[in-house]
Amino acid sequence: MNNRKQTITRALMNEKLPSLPSVALEIVRLCKSDDVPLDELAKVVSMDPSLATKILRLANSAKYRRDQELTDVDRACFVLGLKTLKIMALGFSVAGSTKFSEGITCFDYDAFWAYSISCAVAAREIAKARNSEFENEAFISGLLSRMGQLAMAKAIPDEYKAVAEQSESLLPQASLEMDVLGVHHHEISEHLLSQWELPELLVSVVRYWEEPEQLQETEEICKYVRLADCIAHLIHDKDKGHRLKRAYEWAREDFGMTEDDLDQFVIILNEEINSLARILDVKIETKSEFQQLVDDAREQMVQVSLQAAMELETTSVDLENERERSSELASKSEELLRKSQIDALTEIPNRGAFDDKLRKTVALRIAEPTLNGFGILMLDVDHFKSFNDNYGHLTGDKVLKRVATTLQKALRPNDFLARYGGEEFIILFNDAGLDELRSIAERTRRLIEAIEFQFEGKNLRVTASFGGAVGRAFNEISDGMELVKLADECLYESKNNGRNRVTVSSFELARSH
Repeated sequence: MNNRKQTITRALMNEKLPSLPSVALEIVRLCKSDDVPLDELAKVVSMDPSLATKILRLANSAKYRRDQELTDVDRACFVLGLKTLKIMALGFSVAGSTKFSEGITCFDYDAFWAYSISCAVAAREIAKARNSEFENEAFISGLLSRMGQLAMAKAIPDEYKAVAEQSESLLPQASLEMDVLGVHHHEISEHLLSQWELPELLVSVVRYWEEPEQLQETEEICKYVRLADCIAHLIHDKDKGHRLKRAYEWAREDFGMTEDDLDQFVIILNEEINSLARILDVKIETKSEFQQLVDDAREQMVQVSLQAAMELETTSVDLENERERSSELASKSEELLRKSQIDALTEIPNRGAFDDKLRKTVALRIAEPTLNGFGILMLDVDHFKSFNDNYGHLTGDKVLKRVATTLQKALRPNDFLARYGGEEFIILFNDAGLDELRSIAERTRRLIEAIEFQFEGKNLRVTASFGGAVGRAFNEISDGMELVKLADECLYESKNNGRNRVTVSSFELARSH
């Protein structure tokens, strides 16, 4: 190791690394015991107003809340239970104590916490899906998985700036840190968490989650965090194609998950991640629905796969085999493209496929103005969040599948149905006037209203609100999105007027010019 790397390592390992405040240290001490009294832990939580507020928010979140809002910390601690309270109090106190953003100019502090929250939730939900006893440990390991990077950015800002500037991803990879600094964040995380006297299991996972095979006793949790890290980067990084490909590989190899399984898993993380971000006062910049995020990632992965395949093909000099491989490549490309445009849950086209269809439809009307107009119908499942909150995400998934199946049966051969995002669907009707669109919408609304299924002895009913718009003349491709915008406005009018109703309107070019 050269002198510069020795200096950097010494700087990181000495007193420049942050220490935990007294309340956080006391929580760490209490959490080491398996039989700490719940009231004693609640008392320490109450000593830190910020931590107490976070615990109250957690107890009042959809995941834990019961009939009425909780305003008392003791009661909130009771509702959460000792096991959950221990791990959440530990995680929240450490996270709150390490928000040392002052003076950090080489590091995207907000992006770091957005990533950490996404990783924590993903790791917990993977463990939960596997019925693992380490659900809570997976959560805190994900939350603290890159704590060493925050410490490095604080302790050696100038040196770490050189790493951040070379990184192609949201957070630098350990290999890049090693090349530039001679030390990586896993080592610093291990040292830091050991210094804070966190449980050895957590220290081991945070040190070795990228190398699960190194420690058999924590391999299971390491694999949860490794896949969760990939998902967090998939959510927040621009380069989604490579991340999705890697996530598919690890999900299949470690947990036997199919690509569609992973797609759906990522989509349902949306609300859980946003909920935790609110609890921890962290701003999440991801604007799009996770369904759209997965669709975009699939499209990027297609391009990456095609590019890699094409580069491989160009290295061959066997012209006869070249033609066979080209045919096989075209077939694979077509299949990849098809999969990238299908919604994994409902098995109908996704938003990306709809946008392509809309552009082509408008372009055709611009090229041939004498063609009949077409209509857009948007519908939103009423009170869908309550299905997830009251009956679970699996029931919410069943609702969306039943709605998609009902819509498919109601459509004409030339109509185009897609899942637009979340609980929202969209339909493009060729050759439809305003009266015909209204009639179709009313008929479809009644079909959805008739949907009924059982959940634990209860009869559940579904309704939807509709908004539609019809356009005939178009000057630009962007006019298609104006038509969608008008349909969306009509949808919100239906929702504001009581839901389970239809509102339609005619699109005029004057609206966009």
